[in-house]
Amino acid sequence: MVSSSNELFEQDKGNAELRYYKASSSIPVLLLGDVGRKMSSLLPEKARKLLEEKNFAFIGTIANDGSPHVTQTWVDTDGEYVLINTAIGRAKEKNTRRDPRVWVAVADHSNPYNQAMIKGSVVERITGEVAESHIDKLAKKYTGLDKYGSRRPGERRIILKIKAQRVFF
Repeated sequence: MVSSSNELFEQDKGNAELRYYKASSSIPVLLLGDVGRKMSSLLPEKARKLLEEKNFAFIGTIANDGSPHVTQTWVDTDGEYVLINTAIGRAKEKNTRRDPRVWVAVADHSNPYNQAMIKGSVVERITGEVAESHIDKLAKKYTGLDKYGSRRPGERRIILKIKAQRVFF
């Protein structure tokens, strides 16, 4: 619900309705989709670029006691979903198994005012060779190394595949 101090701007882009809320804090918000309408599955271009570049993200999950749990992490996208690679058993993995709701914030490393905040849910959990090779891809992106160098003995990787529900710029 939009409070009386907020302005609502709407426009229809093809089959995907975009609603922009301008709050008193001047933060534009993009709501993806609407009931009864076909939703574009792609993330907005600005968010995709931030996720594709060598920018760190922060993921917020809900801890067992209901408190927020926030960690800095490497991030990726396939253009439609936000992809977070972590080890099975880490707090963010356990928290999202219990409650899939998350927030992801990513800012441009050279201009932190260029940022996106993404509210979404973990809709898929990918393990096995796909997750193991994905962490190597991220290592190349963030460190320039071909292999992820911080694997612990017996560690298994998992990709948290996050579907965006709202994107804030």
